[in-house]
Amino acid sequence: MAPGKLTRRAVKAEALARLAALKVPVRTVIDVGVQTCTPELLRAYPGRPHLLIEPIAEFHSEIARNYKNTPHEIVSAALSRENGRAPMRLRSASPGGPITYAQLDESAAPSESHRTVDVLTLDSVCAARTLAKPYLLKIDVDGAEERVLDGARETLPHCSVVVLEVTFRDIPWRLNRLTRAGFTLFDIVDLAYYDGRWVQADLVFLNSRIEKEMGLEPYAGGLDMSKWEIARG
Repeated sequence: MAPGKLTRRAVKAEALARLAALKVPVRTVIDVGVQTCTPELLRAYPGRPHLLIEPIAEFHSEIARNYKNTPHEIVSAALSRENGRAPMRLRSASPGGPITYAQLDESAAPSESHRTVDVLTLDSVCAARTLAKPYLLKIDVDGAEERVLDGARETLPHCSVVVLEVTFRDIPWRLNRLTRAGFTLFDIVDLAYYDGRWVQADLVFLNSRIEKEMGLEPYAGGLDMSKWEIARG
């Protein structure tokens, strides 16, 4: 039997829809680096509580508008390896435009392009709240994902799904880090190219324990070619 053509797209919304169809449990969404909204998570889990972590105060009023019909809490802090305060560098994708990127820059002094923000670990954020488990954890923090993971060692085992932004430079380390933490790669979505070369994507990971308990490992019941699909342009 010839393999079929993949019927769904490699985008976050459809990966989340597949996880929901498989009944992978998610009771709280933790969105690290929400900026103003993560629409795919909002659509996939509208009735779940969303913990929205965003250090840029200018985004908070729009976050509140976007999530007004969804139970949510905004945490005004950056996440890293330890609690404290640190300078954050602000950038725009266009000269003179609105803030589009923000990144901790602990070597910098406050200036027009920097501000000092509160810094927390994800473990401390979760410990201070009563959050329903398991979590879906999404991390998109402009290259500081490793720091967030360092501060989430106690939180990760309680996550059923992790969505993590990666680049062409750090994908081997991110894959290794999540695999060692007990996760299996479920999907690669939202691929971005620059000058014809792949540079960025989101990796969707499934907790390996939950995967095994639910019988979701690939080929768990043997190879079924009716389920084999090829992505074609």
